[in-house]
Amino acid sequence: MGSESRIEGILAEWQEQLDQGEAPAPDEVIAAHPDLADRLRECFAVLLSMPIGESQAPDPELRPLVSDRYSVFRRVAGGGMGLVYWAIDNDLNREVAFKVIRAPGTQGGEAGPATPGDVVPPAQETDASRAFEALKQRFLQEAWVTAGLAHPGIVPVYELGQTGAGVPYYTMRFVRGEQTLADAIAGVEGAPLEERLQLLEPFLKVC
Repeated sequence: MGSESRIEGILAEWQEQLDQGEAPAPDEVIAAHPDLADRLRECFAVLLSMPIGESQAPDPELRPLVSDRYSVFRRVAGGGMGLVYWAIDNDLNREVAFKVIRAPGTQGGEAGPATPGDVVPPAQETDASRAFEALKQRFLQEAWVTAGLAHPGIVPVYELGQTGAGVPYYTMRFVRGEQTLADAIAGVEGAPLEERLQLLEPFLKVC
């Protein structure tokens, strides 16, 4: 496993422990991996310069989304924390993946809002609002951690900001794929061994 892949795994484990209130001090993590000490120190410097966890102070001021910067939004994916849209960056004339935090109570995937601008945060001082704030912290941490890593298997982050409604977003390089690994595996069921073995290389890359 490459060093950047190991670092990604170490930081992901540390983030999970942090969410559970059981994270070791960064110095302990660095000491446990002396061969990666310099790179881990850089990553933790980035992470610790940002608010981490709900106990931290107020959210940083996010740059407002310029109204005509992106256009032609098309929903392409969604999950428990965010919605991803294909969009055009008009300033640089390139395709981007535009990820926006999903407001609690909205559906992901194909049932999500038509554009990121349609995502509206819940009313203040409600259970939904508190859930949204917690989700926002995780979303921002995801953006900061991803932006701090450089690896061929990690999609680079371009920009971080917030919509006019105050909903955080970040943009990434749009990666166009023909099929998922699960689809590829399903497609070779019952095929000769030689054909199935060809999936080992992409599987190892995913690992």
